[in-house]
Formats: sequence, C-alpha cells, structure tokens
Amino acid sequence: IEKSLNRFLEKAIFNQQIAFFNYTEFSDTVKSVKDFKASWKNYGIMVTLSSLNDKNLKKNIIQEFIYK
Repeated sequence: IEKSLNRFLEKAIFNQQIAFFNYTEFSDTVKSVKDFKASWKNYGIMVTLSSLNDKNLKKNIIQEFIYK
C-alpha cells in the first residue's frame, strides 16, 4: 500500500495538485487513514484517501486537497 500511495502522491505533485513535500520523514507504514491525514496536516495539507483496501488504488481514490 505504501508504494502505491507514494506513486499516487508523486503524480499529484507532478500535476501540481499539491505542493512538494518530503514524505520520507513519516513512518514506513501507513497504519490508518486517520494517522495519514494527521501527518499531512503538519504541512498545511489535508489528504483524504478512501478504499485503501484496493490493492491497485486506481479509480477508488477520493482526494481532497486543502491549502492554508
């Protein structure tokens, strides 16, 4: 799941949907959506992801980007 999330976030950065950030500071394992959202709030960005159980994370991702 983490590798899929990293690819998703890198694509979002490339498409300028969210600002660049260093996500290597976070833990190697994303334990839950709640922990994931709390981590990104430190950067002034909230990312909401759904369907984390979907292995390929293709069409079932819902994202919401909030800039401060």
